[in-house]
Amino acid sequence: MSETNAEHHVAFWQKIAAEHKMRFILEGIEDDQDDAWADRMKIDLRQGYYYGKPALMKIYDSDPD
Repeated sequence: MSETNAEHHVAFWQKIAAEHKMRFILEGIEDDQDDAWADRMKIDLRQGYYYGKPALMKIYDSDPD
C-alpha cells in the first residue's frame, strides 16, 4: 500500500471513529518511521513492537503475572 493510499484509508477510519464517538487506535507501529508517520496523521493511540513486546493483561487474580 502506498503512503498516499495508507493515508487515505487511515483518514477514512479516523473520520468514522470520530463520527461514532469511538477511539481510533493504529496498530503495527514497528520503527521510528512508522511513529513519525503516525505523528503526521495526528494519531495519539498506537500499538506495535516499537513500544515494547506485548503482554497479556491480568484480569483475574488467578491469571499468571
